[in-house]
Amino acid sequence: NFVDAGVEDYIEVIVGDARENLASLAGQTFEIAFLDADKPSYPVYYDTIIGENMLAKGGLIIADNTAFDCVTPYIGIPAPVADDAVPIEPSFGPVDKQMGLGQTEVIAKALHNFNEYVRKDPRSEVVMLPIFTGISLIRLLDA
Repeated sequence: NFVDAGVEDYIEVIVGDARENLASLAGQTFEIAFLDADKPSYPVYYDTIIGENMLAKGGLIIADNTAFDCVTPYIGIPAPVADDAVPIEPSFGPVDKQMGLGQTEVIAKALHNFNEYVRKDPRSEVVMLPIFTGISLIRLLDA
């Protein structure tokens, strides 16, 4: 944790409603933003951070869970799995009545759409690290 690493004076963990928290940070600029919130709203957070100039040029957005096991089957690509791997089966709760999908499928679709949105966005460049449930490193370009 941050205390053990000796960086607690440099990092602030903000817990709560991400939309409200982002609004309260308006006018501030950060070198790094870490997204680990409700997955369907990742594009909103991404656009808010960039659109409100909350990220310094060359700054980094780190988006967590962008390669959940449920994402690659959603797009029809079997995920390569080591012979000794233990599968991760995230459970996201009950069926989404409006969409007629289970939460796993809702999350998979949302993450796939976010990944594609960022990949095609000329304001940034992205690399996805397929470690554990995936981390995307998104660098804001000097535009």
